[in-house]
Amino acid sequence: MVSLRSIALFTLTSTLILSIIPPSLQNESGGVKDCPQNKLNMETAEIEKTEEWKENEWNKWKLELEDNWKQFNLSLIKEKTSGSRI
Repeated sequence: MVSLRSIALFTLTSTLILSIIPPSLQNESGGVKDCPQNKLNMETAEIEKTEEWKENEWNKWKLELEDNWKQFNLSLIKEKTSGSRI
């Protein structure tokens, strides 16, 4: 069983802690309330950022591929011209 001394100590400690905290903070229910509209807006913004990132990565990849293709094509042309001279 729990002793009377433990219960009294717990009660006094809780009372002391709660008396230190201002009542406005005790009644606060977590600040900004999560309403479905806010969550939906946040998710939509995240999806838009993700789509923008995908588009940017895709464009960078295409530009890099195009550059690599040009370099490859030039190397083939150089090999053809140097091979025909031999």
